Amino acid sequence: MAAGRPHFVSEIGHWMVLRDGRGRHEVCYAATYPVWGPMKGRSGRRLVLIVAEHRGHAAETAIDGLAAAPADPAVRIGPRRVRFRTRGAIAFAPAARPVIHDLKAYKRVYLGVDTGRHGVATTAFSLDGFTKAHALSRKICAIAWTGRPLRGDADSTETGRHHASTN
Repeated sequence: MAAGRPHFVSEIGHWMVLRDGRGRHEVCYAATYPVWGPMKGRSGRRLVLIVAEHRGHAAETAIDGLAAAPADPAVRIGPRRVRFRTRGAIAFAPAARPVIHDLKAYKRVYLGVDTGRHGVATTAFSLDGFTKAHALSRKICAIAWTGRPLRGDADSTETGRHHASTN
């Protein structure tokens, strides 16, 4: 969402509706999985992936099947290099590990850390380029359900992050 402060309006399972500052709505999908090392945040234990602004395909076509954790789960997004391990995700039930395999169908994702009672800190990354989207879609897998709502108001900080309170 290019303008305004996006915030969560409603949630249907893990498909959610976001509204930006201009009142526009869009459907997105949120998922989390275990995270180690510097991506942990203050009290965070899981990485949060929210994909938004679908380009027009049926949304369900972007969520399909299961996949093994990547051998080298590192991906470069813009100036950042994000490294995380997904090996621990095998502890989740297989049915709770859908794979988003078609991220090139999306224009933006929000990638951040679930910081527990502090809410969810996310950073928006544009996925307009096919190469970045394709690389990301091949690296991110073994996604697990968050198990709790990700709704609430989001505040923008000067670092460009959005802190969404959770219920």
